[in-house]
Amino acid sequence: MGDQKNPELNDIWDSGIRNNIEYLKDNCDVQSPDYILKPGCRKKSYWSCLSDLFHHRSKLNLFVKRQTIFNEHLIRIIEMVQDNINDQFKTIDTQINSLIKSHEDLNNQLQNVVNVQQSDLNNIYNQFKTIDTQINSLIKSHEYLNNYIQNIGIAQKSDLKNTCDQFRKIDTEISNSLRKINEVDCYLKPQLSSELFNRFSPKADRFNYLDFENLFRGSEELIKQRQSWYVDYFKGKNKVLDLGSGRGEFLELLSAEGIFVTGVDNNEDMIQVCRNKGLNVIHSDIFDYLNSIPDDSLDGIFSAQVVEHLPFEKLHEFFRLAYNKLKDGGIFVVETVNPYNLSAFRFFFLDPSHQKPLFPEFVYFMCQSSGFKEILVKYISAETSSGKPCTEDNGGQWKYGDYAVIAEKHLARD
Repeated sequence: MGDQKNPELNDIWDSGIRNNIEYLKDNCDVQSPDYILKPGCRKKSYWSCLSDLFHHRSKLNLFVKRQTIFNEHLIRIIEMVQDNINDQFKTIDTQINSLIKSHEDLNNQLQNVVNVQQSDLNNIYNQFKTIDTQINSLIKSHEYLNNYIQNIGIAQKSDLKNTCDQFRKIDTEISNSLRKINEVDCYLKPQLSSELFNRFSPKADRFNYLDFENLFRGSEELIKQRQSWYVDYFKGKNKVLDLGSGRGEFLELLSAEGIFVTGVDNNEDMIQVCRNKGLNVIHSDIFDYLNSIPDDSLDGIFSAQVVEHLPFEKLHEFFRLAYNKLKDGGIFVVETVNPYNLSAFRFFFLDPSHQKPLFPEFVYFMCQSSGFKEILVKYISAETSSGKPCTEDNGGQWKYGDYAVIAEKHLARD
């Protein structure tokens, strides 16, 4: 064996291998001449060689003994090296297996990551599809809203035009009303300055409402003409009451149709005018008379230009009594000044006995709250060109000086 050591083996050999090598170096010097046979032995015959070996048997024995020891230590070293190599192979094998397992784990992790990423990609793709669908929906909604806004704009333009037309129409009506007021002013001034004072003595001991009505209410023929359209509501009725019958214009209209009608008024001068015409009238306060007759006894009640004279606390009683005294199916007609009309509103205060103007909505409410079911509002014109008054349900609110509320009593049936 040489003296040089392999540094790589030194790192893996244990102390047993090193000890055996040191022993061989110290005790088995194979380079010694005692271990070498004479070269001449190789040239002799076989038997001569055997004879020489026998002759040098002591030296051969020593050689064999030493060779045996050498072999033993060498075998031991080889076995130890083999064991060490086997251990190293086992370690390497373990490490390889560990690396293989780590590789498999890494591969599995990588596969999981790939799967997760694929799942994330799928989710992202689905989200993009959802977003794309929402965007398309928003685009459609935007288009719809845009069209809707455009349509609204067109409709608003049309409504604005209609509103402007209505304002122009109202402005024209106001101008006409103002013109009529001016005309009435011109008409009244000469009356107030001449006719009124010429006809009535300033020394009268009381206010004569009949004279006042003759001057400012209008002629009896004019009032009959205005009230003529009410007659159709009372045709077929047998017992009708005219509350505040005044000069008896409506009493004459119903009597001419063969309808039995009674007038009630608390003004003695008015009663005398009616009696002179042969009309059926009673001089009484309207509330006293209504309370004196039985309930459900009348087919119809007419009252023109009366409710504006009543104080507020008497209005509810008036409508309640009218409802109670009418039969089932009875007609109730109330006429008064239209406060929506500027000219009429101005002349309302010409009569100092007027309490306050009553709007149609209020009279409608009073009828409804008293129990009447079928209620209608009509606006009545004071001007007649065809011999009959003009009436409207809605459009005459601002144009016409009077209005009427027509209500019918209907009892609930089981």
